[in-house]
Amino acid sequence: MRGSALAAALVDQGIEARVLVPAERVGVAVALGAPHLAVERPAGAEALRETIEAHLLEHEARWLVLDTFAEGLYDELDGLRSSVGRIALLRCRRDAHEPRLARGLARCAHAVDLEPHLSWCPAAMEVEPFGPVTRALGSEPAEAEVLVVGTEGPLQGFGRRLAERLAAHGCRVARVDAEGLHGLGPTRPAFPLSASVLRARVVVGPAGFNLSYEIRALGGWHLALPRARPYDDQARRARALAETASSPAAVERKVLQLLRAPPPADRSPRVRAMSELADLLARCMGSRDHRQ
Repeated sequence: MRGSALAAALVDQGIEARVLVPAERVGVAVALGAPHLAVERPAGAEALRETIEAHLLEHEARWLVLDTFAEGLYDELDGLRSSVGRIALLRCRRDAHEPRLARGLARCAHAVDLEPHLSWCPAAMEVEPFGPVTRALGSEPAEAEVLVVGTEGPLQGFGRRLAERLAAHGCRVARVDAEGLHGLGPTRPAFPLSASVLRARVVVGPAGFNLSYEIRALGGWHLALPRARPYDDQARRARALAETASSPAAVERKVLQLLRAPPPADRSPRVRAMSELADLLARCMGSRDHRQ
């Protein structure tokens, strides 16, 4: 979703841009108005490298913007033959001190840290601090008091039970799972979540980048349920930005407590607009350093 929003913002800057998206996620790119190229998930790094090279050649691209993985998620950018310049957009990674990230960054002309406030990036890396960004969020009023997000594994069942218990307390609850958005009339597609859904007073869910900073931008409480990820350090992000609870019963109690509390006063770090990031990238693309 972040890549689609950025592609749309770059187009608004007058830059011809396309986002490579997995075929099953094309709907998000369409919803955000992003020019996109749908790709089937290839089997292995070599096949993915060939797919990227083919698109770069076909569209005569001059720059490749990399989200999170300067080296490619599967190291597929090692051996990339294209001479395009590379820009890395980095967020908090567990493996920041591993050589693969440094190796990828060495081939980038520019690297931008989207989470400098988490102090995750080794000092030796040449990275420009910028700050978190979100897509444009509307101003429509909230549809629910509480939003429960649980789209995978145990979180789905837990989210359903939590929503039922909160509804029994008289709360207006919306719930997102793998099947869609529930509790606001007929089930409807969940993503991208609208501001009217995200603007709930309390959002219970993972501490991923997009959800965490969209909640912060809208001014609500985030009761984080950090998920274990190979690279994304959700626990670190949750400690810095969100409320947490130690047990299922504590989650329910915490939600009820937050509903009685005033909105959070601390709004740092400032969440920046995607247009600001697009403006920075436009300046980077005007430079002559295309490092390989």
